[in-house]
This record gives sequence, structure tokens and C-alpha cells, in this order.
Amino acid sequence: MKLRRISLQASKSLKLYTRALSASRVCAKGPAVASKKKKASKPGYGPSKKKDKGSGGNKVKTTVDMAFQTTSLLKATLGCDPISSSFSARPKNLDIEELLKDSLTNSSLCGSCLASSAAITAKLSTLQVFHPCQGFQYFYQFSPVIRNETIDLCQRLDGKASSEMRRCLLTGPAGSGKSVLLLQAQVHALMNDWIVIAVPRGLELVDNTTSYSLDKNSGLYHQHQFTAALLERTKDANLDALGGIKCTRSYSFGQNKTIQLGDDLTRLIGCGIRDPLCSYEVLQALMEQLNQENRPSVLLTLDNFSALSVPSKYFTADLKSIHPHDFALASWFISYLNGSKKLVSAFLLDLSDI
Repeated sequence: MKLRRISLQASKSLKLYTRALSASRVCAKGPAVASKKKKASKPGYGPSKKKDKGSGGNKVKTTVDMAFQTTSLLKATLGCDPISSSFSARPKNLDIEELLKDSLTNSSLCGSCLASSAAITAKLSTLQVFHPCQGFQYFYQFSPVIRNETIDLCQRLDGKASSEMRRCLLTGPAGSGKSVLLLQAQVHALMNDWIVIAVPRGLELVDNTTSYSLDKNSGLYHQHQFTAALLERTKDANLDALGGIKCTRSYSFGQNKTIQLGDDLTRLIGCGIRDPLCSYEVLQALMEQLNQENRPSVLLTLDNFSALSVPSKYFTADLKSIHPHDFALASWFISYLNGSKKLVSAFLLDLSDI
């Protein structure tokens, strides 16, 4: 509230300062310009009864005094001149210690508040995992409190688990901190050079906000634009890690979309970004290349998984509601969650309300 009040005072001072400058220019031109002209008396009606209000010098002086008083107050409060275009001294951020690679697995740091680095925060922003309603835009850094659940989850990520133990579903009532816990897991993965593939909000898969089409071969509905955007975010956030991984076999996604043996994964992802019609096939090929031995670990996350358990707002040609499991991307996530597809170097982390 203090920052908001200061902002309002700064805005008021600028208005007063502008008014003072305008009034000063008027006074510099002389009282004849500053004063209002008398209206000429109309013939037959006698002289005008309106009185001349004068030059308004007292009003100008009061405005100037108010402007400079407000400016002095802001200088004392902010330590800078609010009228100048550049601030000589900006408010300082709190000195919060930054996270290290093993900070979120260290039980001695439970209850501490540590901040992620600017590079990691930028990658999280690229993945679009910050919810606008959670107010993270008002903070300098992402610095939540480390809880017991945070340490337990990150230790699970680092442990050598079987395919069955590489799937985790976070549940709890609204406001219990599930999304923040998911963010901390993503921070831990990025700091340890993992590749993060994230669907920030599962509701966007079923709320009828993206284009979709039926694939007659598989009987599933494809969301090409949504999948292409997911590939682009994944590429931008994990560019360094993906650039050093080579394809172990060739792929063909139609005419002039061939990936040769030895091409890096960024070129593979580029096929799905440039042509959204083959984005789902590219996503499958990407996961096939990453989910192997001697590959960097992969964190696959989906927030708001409960949205995939109710009828969607999409409709078939017969105006019947489409079940979320009939969408290719949702079905792809569920196949890893229910064990239909094995997780070798990947870890699946979903979130659901109860």
C-alpha cells in the first residue's frame, strides 16, 4: 500500500508541476495576457455586470508552492527527483540469497526463503508457468519458502527410481500451494540442466479456445496450434540443452520435412513450429529421443490435471461434447501417467485439485 500511495503522489506532483510551468509562462508574458479579457458590452444592454477576476497571480503562486512542496516530499521519500527522466537512486531489492543446485534437496534449509536466479526466472517466464492470478508479477524474483514437501519432491526427482515411481500426482485443496510446489520442482530441474516440457494450464486444452480437427486414422482430435506453441516454448526455454543432443534416427514429416540421423533436436522441433499440422508427430518424436538412456533428464508437467476429467467445451460434428481423453495431446499425457508408456529418463509431474 505504501508503494501505491507514493505512486499516486508522484502522479499528482507531475500534474502540479506542469500547471506551475504553464502558469509561469503566462506570468512571464505580462498581466495583460494572464488576465481574462473583458467582454465588450453589447449595444442596448448596457455594460457587462461580470467582474474582472484579475491576473490570477495569487493562484499561480499557490500552485507553484504546492508543486515544489510535493516534489520536496518525494525527494525525501524516494531519494530521487520525480520530475527528472532518470532516477539517481532506485529503491533497493531485499538481499535474498540465491538458490544453488542442491538447495531444494537440503533438509537444513527447510523454512528458508531463497530466490531463483534471473536466468532461471527468465526460462520459467518463457515456459509461461507463472499464473497471472498468483501475483508473481509484483515481485523482483521468484523466492517462495522451502517446505518439507519441496525437499521431499526434489529428492524424488534426483533419486534413481523405476518407471512406475517416476509418475507423481500432486493433490490438495485450493490454496494449499500445489502450483508453487510445481514451480519449485521446475526450478530444481532447470538448475540441474534438465529439459522441462510444461503445459501451464490443463484447462486451456478443454475450454474451446484453440482450433482442433479430427484425425480419422487415430480417431483423436488434434490441437495443432496449441501443440506448436508448446514446442516453441520448450525450444526457447531449453535451447542450450537441446542443441547438444543428436537424433538417433531419421524422421520424415511430409514433403521437405526430413530430419537426418545426427541432426540436433532443435531442428526437429523447428519442423513442428513451422508447420503446425505435423506438430503432434514432432512432439512424439521429441519425447522418443529424450526418453532414452544416457540422455538429460526430462521433467514433463501438467498443471490443473483435473480439467481433463470432465467433459470439454468442444463439440463433434453432431454437436456432442468431446471428452478430454479424445484429444491427442491429453491422451499423450495420460498414456505416460497410467503406465502405457514407460518413463526411462523422464519424470511426469501432474497437479490436481480435490
